[in-house]
Amino acid sequence: MLVIVPASFHDKNLIKAFCKVVNFFGPYPAHELLTVSRPADAQYSKKILDALSGGFAKSSQHIFDENGPVGWPLGPNFYWHQTIQYLKKTNNSSSWLWMELDMTPIAENWLDVLNKEYIDKGTDCLGTIQRNKNATDYHFVGAGIYPADFYKKYTSWKSVLDSSVAFDVFCQHEIVPSASNSSFIDHKFRTSYFKCTNEGLRGLSSDKSPEFSQPVRDDCVLVHGCVDSSLANLILNDHSYIFTAT
Repeated sequence: MLVIVPASFHDKNLIKAFCKVVNFFGPYPAHELLTVSRPADAQYSKKILDALSGGFAKSSQHIFDENGPVGWPLGPNFYWHQTIQYLKKTNNSSSWLWMELDMTPIAENWLDVLNKEYIDKGTDCLGTIQRNKNATDYHFVGAGIYPADFYKKYTSWKSVLDSSVAFDVFCQHEIVPSASNSSFIDHKFRTSYFKCTNEGLRGLSSDKSPEFSQPVRDDCVLVHGCVDSSLANLILNDHSYIFTAT
């Protein structure tokens, strides 16, 4: 699998702990790494590349041709679009994990487990399917796994730069029918202050949806949404929370 890490100044404070926890569970001899960024943020993607490259079979950095917009959701839309363009240009042949810096591995073998689940389930996209706010529709959360030929199978990604809607919501009607929920990725939107409680690992979400503040699922190997590095630091400082996934 190709692990793609988008880097920008917005998430620069997460880089140190992110790299430490990814390295802690490495190496990843069966997988590759790609860091991406706008020219103005090349220093951050290079920092991630330098910290993680030794643990992957192959690693590289791609800098977009232009800086593009900043802020949410235009900035993430630009990053996602430019990355898919690059995968198309390079004839990418690997399924890929869009691994944002607020994602935290919490188990040994986490990447192998996700890769196996992706193959076994056989759906194009694997991650989290979430109900939209104040609506009956669902979207596939952007931080997930996509097929190697995503740029061929889907077309909505080409138009995300023209929208003020987040790319995962914008593309929902095309992606959701070909997606499935992962048993090993837990989506904890905008969580912080992770602690180990009697119920398990638990953070506080700034979002009003109660499910995000629920304990991390016992079988989870990758958590998405921790915005203060507290989960990574918890794992790194107390190894009793770690288990080996199979």
